[in-house]
Amino acid sequence: VLGRINYLLFHCLVEMLSVAVAWAIFMLVWNTRHFGKNDALLFLGMAFIFVGFIDILHTLSYKGMGVFEATIDDPDLATQFWIAARYIQSLSLIIYALMVAHPIGCKLPAVAVAFLSFLLTALIFPLNLFPRCYDPVQGLTGFKITSEYIITFGFITAILILHFCRSRQDPKTRVLITTALGITILSELAFTLYHEVYGITNQTGHILKLVSFFFIYRALIVEGVNRPFDVLFKDLGCSQRALQISEGRMRSLLACTPDIIFTIDCNRAIRFISRIPEGLTEDKIIGKDVLSFVHPDHRGHALQQINTVVETGEPAKQETLAAGPNNTFIWYEARLLAFPECQDEQILFVARDISDQKKNEEAILRSD
Repeated sequence: VLGRINYLLFHCLVEMLSVAVAWAIFMLVWNTRHFGKNDALLFLGMAFIFVGFIDILHTLSYKGMGVFEATIDDPDLATQFWIAARYIQSLSLIIYALMVAHPIGCKLPAVAVAFLSFLLTALIFPLNLFPRCYDPVQGLTGFKITSEYIITFGFITAILILHFCRSRQDPKTRVLITTALGITILSELAFTLYHEVYGITNQTGHILKLVSFFFIYRALIVEGVNRPFDVLFKDLGCSQRALQISEGRMRSLLACTPDIIFTIDCNRAIRFISRIPEGLTEDKIIGKDVLSFVHPDHRGHALQQINTVVETGEPAKQETLAAGPNNTFIWYEARLLAFPECQDEQILFVARDISDQKKNEEAILRSD
C-alpha cells in the first residue's frame, strides 16, 4: 500500500532495512570472531558490508531522490548500482558456500571482494564506464537482463554447493539460508520484467529482497545469537570432539606403557596419572601432594629436584623410594620435565619401576 501512495518512501524503507540487516550481519560475525574459527561466516559478514554500501548508493541515486543531479529523471545510475550490489552478493554467497565445503582463510577472498566492490563503484561513478542498464526509451537494456540471469545462476550455484556439503552445516541455518537464496532468485527474476521503476513488478522485487534478507537475518543473527554453539562454533565443537577422541587414544596408549606418567601443578598437587598402583584409587591420588607418596627419607632430595627443575627449566633424573602396590615402597627411576608455559600443569614425571634392578645390584654387592 505504501508503495502505491509514496514509492520513494517505500523504496527507502525497504533498502535501509536491507542495509541494516547486512551491516548487522557484519557486526555479529566481527565481534564474535575470537570465540570460534568460522572463516566462512566471517567472510560473509565482511562481504555484506560492501553489499550494504553499494545498496545505499543505489537508494540515494534512485529516480526522484535528487541526491545525484543526473538521476532526477534518469533511473540508469540507480540500476547500475543495483546490478553491482547483486553481483557482489551473488559472488560472495558462492565463495561462502565454497568455504563451507573446503575451509580456507578469509583474508584473500575478503580483499578480493572489497577490491571488486570499489572497482565496480568507481566504474559506475564517477568514471561512468559501466554498461548502461536502463534506457528511458526501451527500458531495461540487454546487459541488465543478462546480468540478472547470471546473478540468478550464481545464487543457484550457491544453493547446490550448500546442499552437497550439508553435513558441515547446522541444519536449521542451512534451510534458512537456502530459503533466502530461493526468494532472492525470485526477486532477481522479477527485476527482469519491469518497465517502469515505480511499477508493481519493481515493487514486488524489492519486497522479495526484503523477505530474503529477513531469512538471512534469522539464519545469521537470531540463530547466531540464540544458539551460538550450534552456528558460530560448529567447527569448534567438531574440534573438541576430535580432541576428546585423541585424548582417549592417548590415555589408552599411556595405560599400556610400563612406566607411570603423571603431572603436578605449582602446589605439587598431582593433576593427572596414567596408571594407578594396586591398592590405591584415583581419588586418593589426584589433588594430593606428590611428596606424600615419597618415602620420608627421600622427600628432601625429591623436593630439591622439583625446585631445581622449576627454576632452571632443565630436565632431571633421580632414583627414589615411593609408593608401590599394596602400601609398599619400591624403587623408581623418575625423569622430570618442566612445563614453563603451562599454568595448570608444571612438571611431568615419568617413573619406571627399577626394584628388580636394585635387587640385582644388591645381590652382586653381597656376592662380592
